[in-house]
Amino acid sequence: MKVVKAKLNWLGVVWWTVSSPFTSTTDIRYSIIDGGQRKKGGKVFIAVKDGMRMDADEHAAETIGAAAILRPIAATRQGERILRDKEPTPKPSS
Repeated sequence: MKVVKAKLNWLGVVWWTVSSPFTSTTDIRYSIIDGGQRKKGGKVFIAVKDGMRMDADEHAAETIGAAAILRPIAATRQGERILRDKEPTPKPSS
């Protein structure tokens, strides 16, 4: 994994990790993080808000995919570097 991270950094690609507990306990539709939505080792994700049932692995894949949209780029170290590099350089006053 270190090699992959180093390569992404070298290429200037913004990356982050999504923790396993986050993917299995988060309902991104309502911004609810609740461990009761998926019991340990369970194969079904059950939303506490509306009772929606879904295969736990499919739910995790959707959560990981949505993390790219939901997480602000500026929150990542690489994102901060990229945003800082794109800011205009102040012109010296004469």
